[in-house]
Amino acid sequence: FSHTSGVPGPHVACKQSPGAPALTFAHTRAAETLGELSSDEVRSVASWFAEKTGAAGARNASPACVWLAGPSAVELLRPPKAATVAYLDGKGPRPPRFARVTAVGPAGVQEYSVGPLEGGHPALSARLQPLLKPGDVPYVKRPTEVGADIALAESLV
Repeated sequence: FSHTSGVPGPHVACKQSPGAPALTFAHTRAAETLGELSSDEVRSVASWFAEKTGAAGARNASPACVWLAGPSAVELLRPPKAATVAYLDGKGPRPPRFARVTAVGPAGVQEYSVGPLEGGHPALSARLQPLLKPGDVPYVKRPTEVGADIALAESLV
């Protein structure tokens, strides 16, 4: 119904019939390529990163501590646009998935590429590559969300 006239509007015809199956979305090539990392992928990458670097899952009292930078510490690193478009158009292979890991330490914020990811985990051939030089992003400019500092108390590892 229209909010102003009380007359049925065009959206009424779109209403789901009682007893109809729930709305579901099909898996898409875009989701395969550009979909955010699952919580299992985030934990797996965080654990792999901590094992390789000695980083902590949360900030601790040590002045030399390097830690994963809050809730957005592990995110999808979007694949190159040309490879993504080729895959979406059916003209190329699916680009490998990589994670962007943001760590904080005495040198400031550092970002790394981790991957490729296979089956939700870093592959045996996975590598860790810096995306920024130490000190490029000062601590106060690190990516964060409202309340993220409170969430730093919860370890990702």
